[in-house]
Amino acid sequence: MNEKILSEILSKVSTLPKNDYGTDITQDLFEVTKNELNELEIKFEPYIYKQKERLKIFYTKDDYFKYSKNFYNNNSMFGFKISNDKMLTEKFLKLANVPTTNSIKLSANQFEKGMEYLVDNPSPKVVKPINLANGRGVFVDVTTDNFREVWEQCVSIQKQRKVKYPKVLIQDMVTGFEVRVIVVEGKVLSATLRTPPYVIGDGNNTIADLINEKNKIRSSNEYFRNKDLKQDEKVIDYLSSKQQNLDTVLKENELCITYPISNLVNGGENIVVTHLLNDKILKTAQDAVIAIPGIHTAGVDVLIDSLETETPTILEVNKAPALQLNYYPYIGEPQSPLKYIFSSLVLEQKIINNQLDINNLNEFEFNILINRYKYLFRKQKTLSTIIGNIKN
Repeated sequence: MNEKILSEILSKVSTLPKNDYGTDITQDLFEVTKNELNELEIKFEPYIYKQKERLKIFYTKDDYFKYSKNFYNNNSMFGFKISNDKMLTEKFLKLANVPTTNSIKLSANQFEKGMEYLVDNPSPKVVKPINLANGRGVFVDVTTDNFREVWEQCVSIQKQRKVKYPKVLIQDMVTGFEVRVIVVEGKVLSATLRTPPYVIGDGNNTIADLINEKNKIRSSNEYFRNKDLKQDEKVIDYLSSKQQNLDTVLKENELCITYPISNLVNGGENIVVTHLLNDKILKTAQDAVIAIPGIHTAGVDVLIDSLETETPTILEVNKAPALQLNYYPYIGEPQSPLKYIFSSLVLEQKIINNQLDINNLNEFEFNILINRYKYLFRKQKTLSTIIGNIKN
């Protein structure tokens, strides 16, 4: 994402208020789940298993299913294994004719093979670990000139995080920006844009001053107070690549991205953009979830070059999406995806156990079932296409 695109996006949401979260919120998704179940009047009981709190969620007075944090019961372990492996995910997406990236996966001792790949494919690449989240260890604009340094850092970050067998993913660098689309049983619940960290000039203050002022504002917002904009060596190097530095004074209303990776940890913002996206983007996100066997609830990372584009690229299908993004957006109306997820799971258990009374369904529940069975029909057709493509 560049300054021009980010400025255009911010102008489209300029009339929406920025959300200020007080100390009464919880950032623990497990606690958010309990709150949502209480609002739905779904009975639950906490219990401890392997030193971790889990829930028994009752779909009748006496019958329940078990829930552990981030493991949604409509996602299977088979689906987990596919979505946990970026290369497998990419393969299934391609077999289902869903637009995605071109990548290779290498072990920590295959640096020379990686260098050969860059020599044979000289366009800039993205290099990242295969199993870390929140943008950790992700490097962009990688060429043969900086590949060795990037490789060493990528492997080192994994070792620091106790990854037993570090793997490095090299992808074609596709221009644009990411949107996280939440899909449950084929229904798109929301789309959230994560921006890179940025500041806006006032004609007087330096970039460093603007960063400090923005961090001061974020420190009073419970959800963002530990997500500061950085002023480290990476930021300094990135600014230098744009002929800027921390002492640069920006013109009034001049926007400056201080680091190119879009995530909240480094000082970015999350903005609800569901209403701004082309319907074809949302359908492609649905198609991505449909393409992964055993996955029904997911956060789909979609790369687009504008909010109006009709040709996205799927980067990832995450079976355990960070739903805090949806509950605590910086700009836009907060969403409640867990209500839909658990309402769907309760209905599913009632159906499986022949305990659903069709006459007692309300409109919300009825629509869940309609969406679910349309989705399952599409998923079955897509899996047939995948099998056919494998045979061919």
